[in-house]
Amino acid sequence: MLGFEFLEKMAIELQQLWLGTTVFIVIILALSKTTFFGDLLVQKEFSNRQKLILIIIFSAIGIFGTYWGIKRDYGIINTRAVGVIVGGILGGPIVGLFTGLITGIHRMFFLDTFSSFWSGAITVIQGVIAGLLSSRLKRQENIWTHAFIVGFALEVLHMVLLLLFARPYVMAVTLVKSIATSMILTNSIGVALFIGLLEDTYNRKEKYLSVATKISFKTINLMTKVLQEGFNSKTTAYVTHVVMDSITKSSWAAIVDNKEIIAFSSRYNENQDKIKDHITEGHYARYLNHKVCKEEEYITHIFPIKFHDKVVASLIVSKDKDDYFFDSEVELLTGIANLLEMQLEVDNLKEQSMLLSEAELKVLQAQINPHFLFNALNTISFYCRSAPRQAKELVVYLAEYYRHNLSHPDKFISFKDELNHIKAYLTIEKARFGDRLQIKYDIDVAEEFMIPSLILQPLVENAIKHGVLTKEEGGTIFIGIIPMKDQVKLYVSDNGVGIPKEKLDTILEEKFDEESKRKSIGLLNVHQRLITVYGEESGLNIVSAEGVGTTVSFKIIRKGEQRNAIN
Repeated sequence: MLGFEFLEKMAIELQQLWLGTTVFIVIILALSKTTFFGDLLVQKEFSNRQKLILIIIFSAIGIFGTYWGIKRDYGIINTRAVGVIVGGILGGPIVGLFTGLITGIHRMFFLDTFSSFWSGAITVIQGVIAGLLSSRLKRQENIWTHAFIVGFALEVLHMVLLLLFARPYVMAVTLVKSIATSMILTNSIGVALFIGLLEDTYNRKEKYLSVATKISFKTINLMTKVLQEGFNSKTTAYVTHVVMDSITKSSWAAIVDNKEIIAFSSRYNENQDKIKDHITEGHYARYLNHKVCKEEEYITHIFPIKFHDKVVASLIVSKDKDDYFFDSEVELLTGIANLLEMQLEVDNLKEQSMLLSEAELKVLQAQINPHFLFNALNTISFYCRSAPRQAKELVVYLAEYYRHNLSHPDKFISFKDELNHIKAYLTIEKARFGDRLQIKYDIDVAEEFMIPSLILQPLVENAIKHGVLTKEEGGTIFIGIIPMKDQVKLYVSDNGVGIPKEKLDTILEEKFDEESKRKSIGLLNVHQRLITVYGEESGLNIVSAEGVGTTVSFKIIRKGEQRNAIN
């Protein structure tokens, strides 16, 4: 009978303790959805702000665990150790120490039992030990199993220290007999669950990112192939094949225009003719003007492909009606559609190239730098392995960069559009060169104004290539505007190596570049375009000192019509 009563008593205690532990689980489930907590198990260093957040959260959990406990003779059966131990494991020594101190001091002075002091002191010790074990535990596989062992060992240590130091000894023995079994089991399992939930969340995230990496690689391959061969039946067929491979459970994919199916791929060979007939039976307009179509057999997402702001074709991807599209899939398909739009502009430029003047061709050739594309794709490929989400963002920036770069150089655009183009370019370069390249903006103009297309980007590229990156430690690019009465002064500055005086005196004179065996048309071309449009007073002004840096500036008319078209 005594054994039965003991088991019944312990079962009731465990039930009560686990009622409080379920609150912990709800808390950690909520926290694990955040980016900060989702990465805690792999994060090695924390800012002071992050440490403070961890200390506050886990101290609160530890204190609540004390109040959610069960009062017994001479003490409390509680789950205080869960917050303290988990805080130490996740946050390291500092977080473990201060979480233990806050929770332990609370135990010492706010709950009056004969063991208050030693229970609080032991709580501090548990936090310190868990924090010291943090880095070693985070290197293990299945961290939750190691966390269980640590939680179990620290609670056993708790009981041993109570027997060694709490007095009177008889009361300490009675207390340990009363609380040991329930606390050791509950706290060690609670610690393991807490860590396990975080570990599971992180593993799921890693699995998702590995899929995203695969999709990103396919997108890069697609970009390379399309840019090489242009928009035609062969490359669009390749697009639909890549889409079918990349989109989970896709049924079919097609590219259509107002008249015909340009490309088509399907998982179901026997139904291809039926699907094509369905598309061609007067449904082109519907597919060009809708975003999502729910039909009898399929759910179809439609991604318009525009040329000069007019929808000329659509990328159509379909799944069985019971499936759905993930947000990441929609994002990828939108990027592919944008890429095809860019290629249409490239093809149009090729058709019009015979009509462009020799000066315009030189500008275009100077701006579309194949080395930049090659380096950008290599950079994106690297981030596909380490940061797939950033890789996807860089793909979008690269598409935006080339979309703008391939626009007619004889157009005026808003300063906002030119700035967005520069930011797309700099985002890719920043990803490539990391901390060696820093960017600062000094732009505060309420009134929008127009400037020649592709007028600032060559200056920024020149500052990066010939200014800061020639220094081993890199440097900073400063981009800014200075509002004036009827004009705006724009400048690009760097703290790079500077320009030798003998070169500075002739840098805006037409000359032959011995290294590349071609005319150097970077700064000179921008200088001549500005003079053609705004007059002699608006040409480039270059100030430079070796070892200090270079500033290139020019003034443009803020209002009114420009003097001439850009040549």
